[in-house]
Amino acid sequence: MEYKDIAADVEHYMSSVGIDSRQDVTLIGHSLGAKTAMTFACMYPHLVDRLVSLDASPVDRMAYPHLNDSSMQMIEQAISLGSLQGMSLENAIKTIKSQISDQVLQTALLFNLNADGSFQCDLDAIYEN
Repeated sequence: MEYKDIAADVEHYMSSVGIDSRQDVTLIGHSLGAKTAMTFACMYPHLVDRLVSLDASPVDRMAYPHLNDSSMQMIEQAISLGSLQGMSLENAIKTIKSQISDQVLQTALLFNLNADGSFQCDLDAIYEN
């Protein structure tokens, strides 16, 4: 999804729960959410009273490929784990903790780990895109 698509989803949600331009809306976003919030504010300025953008700059990272190198290395390392699907949750956790030394990546993988050892996120799709 592109940020404009996610921002449109936010607008749809706000509309569905009755939030409109008559209310003072403070939109807060962190990281990916921050870029989404910035996009939302540009697309729907009449719906945003205040904007708080945390831990994200308004820079297109694709224009600076070197900024993505560490992220790509982390994704490659996660993919190198191979499939954990079918492992017990306990063994999948042990495998991640023993093979992934980077604490940020380890935490991200553990938060995305399903009970059957599969991941909630599609690592291959993230790597390819």
